[in-house]
This record gives sequence, structure tokens and C-alpha cells, in this order.
Amino acid sequence: MDRSLGALMLILTSGLVTASQAAARTKPTSLVLTIEVRNYANVDAETLEKAEGVAALIFRQAGVQTQWIDREIPNDLDSSILQVQLIAGVMAERLNVAHNVMGLAPGNERDRQFVYVLYDGVEALARAHKEALLRGEVQRNPNRAQILGVLIAHEIGHLLLNLPSHSGAGIMRGDWNFKDLEDAAYGCLLFTRPQAKSLQTEVVRRAQRRQVVKVGNQEQVQLQIGSAPNPVP
Repeated sequence: MDRSLGALMLILTSGLVTASQAAARTKPTSLVLTIEVRNYANVDAETLEKAEGVAALIFRQAGVQTQWIDREIPNDLDSSILQVQLIAGVMAERLNVAHNVMGLAPGNERDRQFVYVLYDGVEALARAHKEALLRGEVQRNPNRAQILGVLIAHEIGHLLLNLPSHSGAGIMRGDWNFKDLEDAAYGCLLFTRPQAKSLQTEVVRRAQRRQVVKVGNQEQVQLQIGSAPNPVP
């Protein structure tokens, strides 16, 4: 499981209120994270809905609310919106990653927004864990929705925590074993407390940055209107 995207600068001049000043007068930003899901793997609607619920609960326990969009929105996303692409089969093969990789968060920029989740890996892991349950090696078996939800939260964690690697504990561990998946089945595979605080800080930062950009765009429009030449009589 690994790491993706860009940054943006606004420079405003004129006697108008600056974007940063206008943003400072807004109400405190709520901790709401917007996530768009593109289901190229054709995961069935029930599994996907349950997986989003699992991921939402993980973030809620870290102090962050989520809202989910299961439709395509314009590619020029603002940095407060994250995109999860569920892929499988040929699409996954094109990424040319190791067989045991189930997700990617490409890049290392602070404002990257895109992650990939390889659904073939989710199904393989679900089968392997079920076999372990039949052998008596584990007590509880996570279903596909639980594994998918935890994996989505893990990959988004890479973006918000800006982690180039994995942690030694919690949901951001790199190599999940059957014990980790059993924790997932019980709803106990979560972000650590320090990670939760970092998630909250980053969600606020992205939301505030979005406000500055929005105000800046409005100022640019006002400036263009104000400097337009008068019509010829």
C-alpha cells in the first residue's frame, strides 16, 4: 500500500479585501471530509455502501466526519475532495505492482487527492481469511465490505497523514496479518490517537485552503468587472 497530486497558488492585488482576510472572518471549519468513489471494479452496490459505512466509522472515531459521492464529478477537484478509484482485472494489471499490493496513494505532494484500491486483492484476502477461519486459526471472519472499508480508510490515511511509509501499529500498518483482519471484523483496526489528531489538522487545513481559493476566485471576478471599460455611448 503506497501514495498522489498537486498544489495551487493564488496571488491577488487591488484595494479589495484579500482572500486570507476574508477566509479568516468565516466560521470555524467543521471536520468534514468529502470522498468521491469511482467504482471501475463494478463492486456491487450493497458491498460498496457497507464499505463506505465502515470507512466512515473509522474516520468518525478519529474525529472526522465524511460525506460520500458515488458519481463522477469534474476532474479539477479542489484539495478538500479526495477521490478513491476502485479497480480490478486489466485496469489493476496496468499499474504493474506486486501481487500482494492492494492499494496505492501515488506521489508525495501535500495536496495529493487520488488513491487506488485493487479489488482483486480484497477478494483474495477475504478468501484467505475465510480458509484460516475454517482451519481454526482465527475466531471471526471479516467480509469483503469490511476489508474494502478498512483499505479505503488506510489509503486515504496516506494522503491526509502524508505518510511515505507505514506505521508500526493500527490501521496504517503495512503488512496486515490475520490478527489485523480479525480486528477489522470487530471494528478495532483504527487510527492511533496521534494519527487522529494529525487527520483532524489536515482536514481543517484543506478546508481552509479551499475557502481561500473560493474567495480569491470571487475577488478575481470582481476585479475583472470593476476594471472593464465603460461602454461607448
